[in-house]
Amino acid sequence: MHGLDYFCIINKITLTELSNYLGISKSAPTNWKNGSKNFPDKYKRILYDLFGIPEDKCYLLEIKVVTMIDRIEIKIIHQDISLKNIFANDDIDVEMKKSLVAMFTMEITLLKNQLRRELLIHRLKRTFDSSIYMNIDKIYNLKLDKLENFIDELEKFEENDEIKQIFSNFQMKTKM
Repeated sequence: MHGLDYFCIINKITLTELSNYLGISKSAPTNWKNGSKNFPDKYKRILYDLFGIPEDKCYLLEIKVVTMIDRIEIKIIHQDISLKNIFANDDIDVEMKKSLVAMFTMEITLLKNQLRRELLIHRLKRTFDSSIYMNIDKIYNLKLDKLENFIDELEKFEENDEIKQIFSNFQMKTKM
């Protein structure tokens, strides 16, 4: 899936609606995505503003194949903009605003943790792949042993009833 498609899905906008908003032909976004036409800077800037894409994440709009890491980053951008819109909306009463801010802040935190996890997994895969290619069995086996110990520790942590109860309580609070 292309970055533009994922931004549209997250923001619940069809490509037809996007084309109408931009005042362009319905085929233009498809041509930008498949590379048959250049993606004009004029429209990129409009989309950066529309989707709230920060400067350091502009590349996400043009990615040909969105990875899990990219999806999480796009979701964080979307949640961050939603949070800013809550602050800017004077029609929402104070108590509702507090609840919404808490919910969106928690969602952003969870997404950032998920992003960190995905980046670590990606890094781990890259490290193991380089060990395999270097054919250094001793180092590779040592890494596997450390990974196995780490997974064992995680499983012990997950089996802890007190931790499960805290997490369960936390989930119940965030659903309200």
